[in-house]
Amino acid sequence: MRNLFMMIGVGITLIGVLMLLLFAYTVYQIVTAPEDVAVVQKLIELTEAEGPIIKGNMNIQSYFEQTGQTIPQDMSFELQMSQELKIIMFSIMAGMAGFLMALICKVIVGSGVLIVRACMQDKPKKVGNVDLAV
Repeated sequence: MRNLFMMIGVGITLIGVLMLLLFAYTVYQIVTAPEDVAVVQKLIELTEAEGPIIKGNMNIQSYFEQTGQTIPQDMSFELQMSQELKIIMFSIMAGMAGFLMALICKVIVGSGVLIVRACMQDKPKKVGNVDLAV
């Protein structure tokens, strides 16, 4: 049973390391040749788009009916941003996504290493509800 957990721990660790390597390669491609990365092309397309970034209509008819006020005819709204603001906004979102990806990979690698360390101890102990001595 210990060997099975050891193999599972090594497998989880390898999966986490492969994810980190893929993430690092993607960052390397973004730095060296951003025109070849589909995500960068989509971000450039979004930042260069003209017109409002958000459009919508507000339906507040029930509020006006309850208060007895007259209902306005047009309650549409639009949010327009400059190209610089779009670039800043998407850069912050991309940074947050990268940070989250690195944290997820760190947790995966850490959990695999924890399983391997628990299996290598002389006295097996419980990891959560799983008894490694079985």
